[in-house]
Amino acid sequence: MFNLSYDNTTNVLLIEFNEASLSEDKIELLAHETHQAIDDVDKNKSMNRLFDARKLEIVGFDMNSLQRFSAVTNKYNKNYKHIKIAIVVSTDLMFGEFRAHEVYGETPGIERHIFRTIEEANQWLIQ
Repeated sequence: MFNLSYDNTTNVLLIEFNEASLSEDKIELLAHETHQAIDDVDKNKSMNRLFDARKLEIVGFDMNSLQRFSAVTNKYNKNYKHIKIAIVVSTDLMFGEFRAHEVYGETPGIERHIFRTIEEANQWLIQ
């Protein structure tokens, strides 16, 4: 479903999606494993995240699912302050889906941005 890798030189956790779809039942697993990886290496809760979602073609969410997805991620993110989350997508549909999540998932102290390229996302994360 996804791979996690940590770059200690930039303090960025890379989450790479390996499937074309992300269903609602995978949300909790994704959030749990991502935050477990963060907790294992980042006791200060300051690790930035880069979600490489370029392989995603569809997220099977309606508005209720989108609100649940945002609630799940906000539950985990409440302990994090002054971090950046970059999401890289390859299609207009995915850009729109994640922009909607960005609106529902606003959390104080966390900046989220959607990008079209890994290079743009990395540049923003290390600024």
